[in-house]
Amino acid sequence: MSRKLRIILLGVYFFVVILCCFILGGIIDLYPKCEYFTNKKIIMLQMIIPLVVFPMIGFIVVVFLKVKKTNRFIYYLLIPILGAGFVLGFLSHKKEKFLYSSVCIVRTAVIKDTYAGNQSNYVDVSFRRGEHRYKRNGVRFLGKGVASTLQIGDSLLVISVKDCEAIMYVYKARPTSEEFLKCQDFGYFYDGKLYSKEEFEKK
Repeated sequence: MSRKLRIILLGVYFFVVILCCFILGGIIDLYPKCEYFTNKKIIMLQMIIPLVVFPMIGFIVVVFLKVKKTNRFIYYLLIPILGAGFVLGFLSHKKEKFLYSSVCIVRTAVIKDTYAGNQSNYVDVSFRRGEHRYKRNGVRFLGKGVASTLQIGDSLLVISVKDCEAIMYVYKARPTSEEFLKCQDFGYFYDGKLYSKEEFEKK
């Protein structure tokens, strides 16, 4: 195979990989923002494509280009892992950015369990919405909240995007009495400020 053709095939391969990462990571928006975090098919593809499809394409590249054995791990292992890491990292950034740019609901919640360790820092909570109570597992912190400083039964504030309540974070692990009062029923967070329901609806 000529050198020129090898370069073209490698260029096509890396273009496809980068394009897939950009689409799966939400840099190129093909769906409403909320879909990236709630649509089960999209969430499944965000892992399957980097960790399953990328190695399969890498195998084809290795066979056609007769890549040396010492370099094959790049296509089988390195690029898929980097692709998955890129997608997950950018999705996390996109989720927080989406939250901060949206009208959000802030509610009082009660801790049901805590998970604190080298690889974990989140809580399970229950909260009231209308006449019913709901439970949400694996709620992570905005900023530097630490699960190990909290106990089961503690009250805190959780925040979710108004039109996409699947996105939820711990807003304040130790709110002030004034912040609790603003979110007695529920409050709003918008443009960097916390409002009571009454304050926001007057705006």
